[in-house]
Amino acid sequence: NDNNNNNKSSKMFDPLLEQEPSEVVCEGHYVILAFADGRQVFAQAVSRWRGKSPPVKINKRSYPTFNLIGLPYGTVLELGRGTLIPLPEGEDVIPSPMM
Repeated sequence: NDNNNNNKSSKMFDPLLEQEPSEVVCEGHYVILAFADGRQVFAQAVSRWRGKSPPVKINKRSYPTFNLIGLPYGTVLELGRGTLIPLPEGEDVIPSPMM
């Protein structure tokens, strides 16, 4: 019995492994923005940023990421004028071919 107790106490507790994964982007989460041409950009969702590094830089332009907070993972975005625009669910940037 003492052996079992020693094994349990030596096991490290990691709170992140105890939480259910979030279905939406939260403040401070890191996300990968995937583009149709295969590029991927790593970004952090923050309500505001300090310092010289913007949350995400795409094609030499800086974009805020505050509007990613609360969006479900997998949301399709469009690059707007200085902003990332979430598209309505089910809508894609590339229109489906007409038949």
